[in-house]
Amino acid sequence: MVLAVVAVAVLVAQLAATDHSWRTHKDGAVLTDSASAPDVRRAQVSAVPTAVPHPSPTAAATRGVTVRRPAARRTAAGPASTGTGSPSTAGGGAPAGGYAAPPVAAPPATAVAPPATAAAPPARAPAAVPKKAAAAPVARPAQRNPATFTDLSTSYCLDSNSAGNAYTMGCNNGNYQLWGIRTNADGTLTFIDQQTGLCLDSNSDGSVYSLSCNGGNYQNWKSQASAYSSLNFVDSQTSRCLDSNADGQLYTMPCNGGSYQRWIRG
Repeated sequence: MVLAVVAVAVLVAQLAATDHSWRTHKDGAVLTDSASAPDVRRAQVSAVPTAVPHPSPTAAATRGVTVRRPAARRTAAGPASTGTGSPSTAGGGAPAGGYAAPPVAAPPATAVAPPATAAAPPARAPAAVPKKAAAAPVARPAQRNPATFTDLSTSYCLDSNSAGNAYTMGCNNGNYQLWGIRTNADGTLTFIDQQTGLCLDSNSDGSVYSLSCNGGNYQNWKSQASAYSSLNFVDSQTSRCLDSNADGQLYTMPCNGGSYQRWIRG
């Protein structure tokens, strides 16, 4: 570097001694001697660490001056960088000075924990269906052996059905014509249909039917002996006698001693 500075100083002194006109090149780095146009020499001075400008390699070559560039400093950070911020390359793209750019370490991958899965709630056992309580058997009052009752005048048997209708019908020995007899504390009788479990009942209007047994006086009958080994049945509440007709209708009427109000026990 010292030799280059000395050579430049000598060249400048020689040029100053001669009476030549100088013309500055548009780049500011090339000097042209107008007296010796055929031997035009150009010098390009590149920047050096000091403030003295260096001639360019082209101008130095034309004047026979050898200019050496200072070697690039090697630092731990890698090759010298250019003004553009990228490493300077020569020819095939390798960094100047023979150093490769240090690889950029990829940021460590962050493992993303999978979202916690809530445990499924335990399956509920099906609710127990409460069992229906068995229907309590219908309490039936104590009674004597069932019997049939036949109208002395029509020869029809006392009959009823599950709908609560009471009437007379031809005797058939069916359960609807069988009547259980319960004797009450006052000596009255209650007649219970063996098929339906309903009690023979009546009202003050003279209607006769069967109804759930309730121990009321409308379901209690007084038994009175009559002619021809027959019986009269008098409602304890209304004092009317059990009566019927040839059409099978059953009802109560004031007691009159007629054959339609006489009943034969079978």
